Amino acid sequence: MRTRKASSLDALASLVKIGLASSESQTRLASETMRCARIAAIMAVKSGLVTWDDVDDITQSITLKSWRYLQRWESSKGGWSTYVGKIAQSVIGDYGRRNGRRQDAENAYRDMNSSELGADDE
Repeated sequence: MRTRKASSLDALASLVKIGLASSESQTRLASETMRCARIAAIMAVKSGLVTWDDVDDITQSITLKSWRYLQRWESSKGGWSTYVGKIAQSVIGDYGRRNGRRQDAENAYRDMNSSELGADDE
């Protein structure tokens, strides 16, 4: 059984989606979305996927992407917080891939420079 808070959040998201929500309601949905995004970012830190330094950036990215894709959300397929969670998976995955490539490039550059420095010594 769904909790009252979850169902009211879904109702709020539905109202915002169809344009019938007040600005106060939109602000409340944005706040709840940021809360869900922050929880997802902290869980990613605890799983070792990202660092604590990245939590704010990831939270912001999840929130913005959730808001941007609000019109694609279908309440019949899942609640708003579930939708935000799926978007969080995507954002965190993109972040990990981007940082992984950057780290690989930095390591390759470092290796290249150290091998050139070693060649100069001979």
